Amino acid sequence: MITENSTYSKKDNEYYSKIIAELEKECFPEDPWSKEAVKSSLERDDILYLVTFLDGKAISYFLAAASYGTAELYRIGVLPTFRGQGKGERLMKSFLHYLPKDTEKVYLEVRESNKAAIGLYEKTGFQKIGERKNYYGNENGIIFILNV
Repeated sequence: MITENSTYSKKDNEYYSKIIAELEKECFPEDPWSKEAVKSSLERDDILYLVTFLDGKAISYFLAAASYGTAELYRIGVLPTFRGQGKGERLMKSFLHYLPKDTEKVYLEVRESNKAAIGLYEKTGFQKIGERKNYYGNENGIIFILNV
């Protein structure tokens, strides 16, 4: 059974910063966000985040910002052992569900080599609108948009 816990209470930032930073290391070993970067993000008023748990273990999360009708998905990750089971798609649906009602557009960026994520975004309705040359050092970043 998957239970979803989300919080927007500043008192929980330390707890969720640690969990998300640990997920970052496993989900994105090539460039994880530090606990300090995560905590700094969680302290912002425009941040949305969700951590999902399975049997008490954190297995996935998203981190995004939303304001003035626009949202940006900063990070979305599923532990490698849980990939390919539809958890990323369910997490994306949760993200879209939690957006403020005035959200009209959602942006995100992804490494061009991350074919699984690109497939998820396209399946969810995102469209490629641009590319950032060598954004990840020697790898391009692909920019996507979803009109909500």
